Amino acid sequence: MKDRRNFLKLSAISVGSLGLFDSLSKQAFATIAPNDYKSLVVVNLNGGNDSLNMLIPNTTTEYGQYAAARSNIAFDRSSLLPISPTGLAANSYALSPRMSAMQTLFNDGDLSFVANVGSLIAPITKQAFLDSSRTQARPVGLGGHNTQAAYWQADHSNRINTTRDGWGGRLSHEFASNAVLPTNISINSGHTILQSHATERFYNVGLNGLITLEDFEVANENPAIRARRRAVRSLNQLAASSADPFMKHAGQLFSEGLDLNLALQTSLTSVTEDLSSRFPNPKSNSGGAFSAGLARIAELIQIRQQLGMKRQIFFVELAGFDTHSKQSENHGNLAEDLSIFLKAFNDIITENDELRNSVVTVTTSEFGRNLASNGDGTDHAWGAQHMVMGGPIDGGKIFGTFPSLELDGNDDYNGLGRMIPTLSISQYGATVAKWFGVPDQNLSNVFPNIVNFGAADRDLGFIN
Repeated sequence: MKDRRNFLKLSAISVGSLGLFDSLSKQAFATIAPNDYKSLVVVNLNGGNDSLNMLIPNTTTEYGQYAAARSNIAFDRSSLLPISPTGLAANSYALSPRMSAMQTLFNDGDLSFVANVGSLIAPITKQAFLDSSRTQARPVGLGGHNTQAAYWQADHSNRINTTRDGWGGRLSHEFASNAVLPTNISINSGHTILQSHATERFYNVGLNGLITLEDFEVANENPAIRARRRAVRSLNQLAASSADPFMKHAGQLFSEGLDLNLALQTSLTSVTEDLSSRFPNPKSNSGGAFSAGLARIAELIQIRQQLGMKRQIFFVELAGFDTHSKQSENHGNLAEDLSIFLKAFNDIITENDELRNSVVTVTTSEFGRNLASNGDGTDHAWGAQHMVMGGPIDGGKIFGTFPSLELDGNDDYNGLGRMIPTLSISQYGATVAKWFGVPDQNLSNVFPNIVNFGAADRDLGFIN
């Protein structure tokens, strides 16, 4: 086991959200009090993932279109890893040659793909898109990292980025909770739109675990430090009882942060295995941070019962997907890291029978990338394929409709392979929210745009 003291000291942990202490309004609003445990892990592929070089059509005609459009960044067909999605012809699709671990997950029924998902406010055809640049189905800022990341994390109910909370925060707001830990936990990402909410807490945990003031390490019983600990508590109590509302709120916030930090320190001492050792060395520059983040999530899931958790939402990132250049090397390394580390995480979760059907992992990314090569890489696009993983997943399938890989075809709106999504983040996320326990009539509380899609299209069916 790694030095637990080092685990507790390094990196970051913090409480966020302005309405931290609005527990009465929380309890009045939330009507769902689950008895079972469920956890959602959101893996954000930061930069815009080129999913067209992860999941690849493997029939002669479709592969020919792929190879012609991608030219120098296309994989040779003989190097691809064939898969046979349920309901489709054998070996009709294939994975990147760098994703053998994901091929195993798919074949074992622990992983599926959801095709052509994007920041879509309402269904739209290519002709309607071209007829009006201001159509209400089309969000503003297509191709922009910040604007599209915001849409993915918030599911805005309008074309302009005015949303101040995210669907993770809104999802947690549906559930009553008396747990020690907030439902939403960000891993080394600080403030995220996805987990923000006016009256919900979220927590930020660093790659190496909890940061704690030396005076507040549970293992540190030095008399001088214990005296300083009492002094800090005393000063903070004065702030928390202040007549000044800002001073009072700051004191309450700091006090709750200390209490939560100490509770987590105590609970984490029960995790005796160094879960970081279950992840191999990374290939990409950001892979190490990603694997460390997944290890932290696995540890926090292990202490769920001590903290009284019934629902948890984790957010972790793998960065580096803005592959305008050096596509073959950079994206290949990222694809391998994603594949290997997701399988390692899934192995940790599924070896525990109690967790086997309680954890779902989904990928997000601000957009996909052009089908056509730019010479050394790919540029920003729109719709993309995403991965869903875990015991509850209806595995070994491709949900939705894979886009045509014909340049300037029915799905491509700019002649370079910028695909118009056929599924929205609203539908993608609402499928998870429904599994989480949100009833159909409440789904629009979490995903306001879901009302723009037919009742039969609000659950994509990728979770059993």
